[in-house]
Amino acid sequence: MKIAKLKDKDKIIEVPVTPSTIIACPFQTTRIKGESELIDFFGKEKQFKIFIEYEENKGVIAEFLTIDEFINLFLAVRYVAEIKDGFIKKYELINDLSEEEERAYNLMLLEQQDYVNKIANIIRINPDIISDGKYTFLDRIHLLTGYLPDMEARKEILFERSIKTKVEKLLFYILRENKTIEWKKELQIKTQKKLEEWGRKNFLHAQMEVIKKELGIEKRVEELKKKIKEKQDILPKEVKEKLDREIERLTAINENSPEAGNIEDYINFVLELPWNTYTEDNLDLNSIKEHLNKTHYGMEKAKERILEYLAVWKVKGPKSNILTFIGPMGCGKTTLAQSIAKALGRKCIQISLGGVSDPHFLKGFRRTYVGSSAGVIMQRIHLAKSKNPVIILDEIDKVGRYSIHGDPQAALLEILDPAVNREFRDHWLEVPFDLSKVLFILTGNYIENVNPILLDRLEVIELNGYTDIEKLYIAKDYIIPKEKKEVGINELFDIRFEDEAIIKVIKEYTNEAGVRKLDEKIRTILRKALKDYFEKGIKKEVITKDDINYYLEKPIYKYKLEGIGIVNGLAVSGTGGSILPIEVTLVPKEEEKQKIHISGNLKDVIKESVNIAIANVKRLYKDWPNDVDIYIHAIPGAVPKDGPSAGIAIATAVLSAIKHQKVKEDIAMTGELSLTGKVLPIGGLQEKITAAVREGIKNVLIPVGNKFDLADIDEETKSKINIKFVKSIEEVFEFCFGK
Repeated sequence: MKIAKLKDKDKIIEVPVTPSTIIACPFQTTRIKGESELIDFFGKEKQFKIFIEYEENKGVIAEFLTIDEFINLFLAVRYVAEIKDGFIKKYELINDLSEEEERAYNLMLLEQQDYVNKIANIIRINPDIISDGKYTFLDRIHLLTGYLPDMEARKEILFERSIKTKVEKLLFYILRENKTIEWKKELQIKTQKKLEEWGRKNFLHAQMEVIKKELGIEKRVEELKKKIKEKQDILPKEVKEKLDREIERLTAINENSPEAGNIEDYINFVLELPWNTYTEDNLDLNSIKEHLNKTHYGMEKAKERILEYLAVWKVKGPKSNILTFIGPMGCGKTTLAQSIAKALGRKCIQISLGGVSDPHFLKGFRRTYVGSSAGVIMQRIHLAKSKNPVIILDEIDKVGRYSIHGDPQAALLEILDPAVNREFRDHWLEVPFDLSKVLFILTGNYIENVNPILLDRLEVIELNGYTDIEKLYIAKDYIIPKEKKEVGINELFDIRFEDEAIIKVIKEYTNEAGVRKLDEKIRTILRKALKDYFEKGIKKEVITKDDINYYLEKPIYKYKLEGIGIVNGLAVSGTGGSILPIEVTLVPKEEEKQKIHISGNLKDVIKESVNIAIANVKRLYKDWPNDVDIYIHAIPGAVPKDGPSAGIAIATAVLSAIKHQKVKEDIAMTGELSLTGKVLPIGGLQEKITAAVREGIKNVLIPVGNKFDLADIDEETKSKINIKFVKSIEEVFEFCFGK
């Protein structure tokens, strides 16, 4: 009789089977796909046995009984077998049981009838099969092994050579399965009990709801319905329908549920919004102008632009672009916006957008999130109790760009654009709210950092830094009275500052376009004067120039650079315009090739300006020194610097070092330099001129292409400085060194 060897890959049966078992299985192996192949493989008589391998060279011998029309084999598993010396042989067992032990173990196996009864209904077997007299002791071991659900346990027992160990393992696994069945039964009983308790509680909750309705306990729901009815005339139709649906939800759920509290908070928030509450506007332009002049010194052009904007607002309403103040820190952008709100008689809301990278901050989180809330815009309007406040959005240039959470600048467009904000939908609110009556005022430092799509909708008003004289008047008229009141010194004695003292603080202790540091230094002086009054009994009535060093210690910005190879450039930063000293020195070269050393935290564009400046000096100065290395440094070294406007200053500093000729310290310059020596226009002229005046510069060289930009600079500032227009580097050299 032919024996076929089938491995696991033939998929004849997926679980280990044991002797004395008849199995039926589909015969679709990797080698035999149908009856014709089966005949070819086993022969026409179909008299064959199959070796089913479950471990390497170990398995069982199954004898073919029949095959049905679906190619299902019916096999009778006869015995355990192994492959040894290339032949399939019966598995060798070690009978290490005495006759008494065998009888005892056989009785123990017959006693497992309880286990067989438990699994009879599960695997559909005859429960009396274990006590059938035709089975031997070994047959019973294999039969019971086949009923174990643990496949690895089946294999372990099946291929155990020691009959004693085999039967001991079988009894152990049967005992374990008995315990498992008992535990499952206990678990089912406990689960059923919990389900019954849960159903009982639900029934009681339903009864409680009926009782609560009968006794009128749902008072809060009725109060909410009353509030909605009181405001139904001012609520938009969509809002009224939304609140009605929320009331239905509230009555349908358990009042102790967290969701009930959330719904109640939502309804109260929506009802408390200023759907029809406005403050009356004061649009008298003369009154507004008077108030702005009272609260802010100077800024004539900015105030004029503001009045023009409000004039259009008065006639056309909120259809124009968004009012935006751009300028360095401390120059009064936010306080000017607050003054506009006060002059109009509107409530003022201030929101900082610096570092915001999630649009949900502006538009809120959807109510499906745990702990969700409305966006900051709707929260502040809810607190203001007015539908037409002034909302100041600070640091518009520091809003984050697109992130995994979305694009906050796109959310800003929806909030600010008058064409779409009439039906602004906060994610948490889920109903439209009209923002068209809100006056939005934006502030920022760098216009370059504002999204171009957003910038297109902004009415930009640039606020540049103050001159020293302007700072003097601001200190006398605004800062000192304010700080005296905040410190409380005016309640004890009067104290005043001499003009020379204020000028010294401005020049030697502050270096800014605005007045924030000046405010801080004056506060420090007043605090120290108040401390001396309590400690030493000194009542200081006048602060003179000589007193400043005592109150503020040593000057911070008193130093000035001058000498050969030093030229004052002009730059613009977040604090406004500033002097940018360029320093050049020549050092004997250490290597054969001449080197240019650059320092001062210079970025790519300004490094290119250095190369262009060197090329122009080489082109014009015939006695170029080849025996030295050139060191170029921009001060201060810790501040990053970039931009092309330092080109003429770098070229002039290089020529000063080569000619060993000093450039006057009262000269400053700004201009981009081309390879052919042309001086090209630059940006930030107003800030740079203001910085030059502040630093005591007398002469400023600027590109002739910026001539028309002087119209933006006030006459008082221009009168304090000599402005020289240049169109080539030759004109710059002629002005600084002569012909």
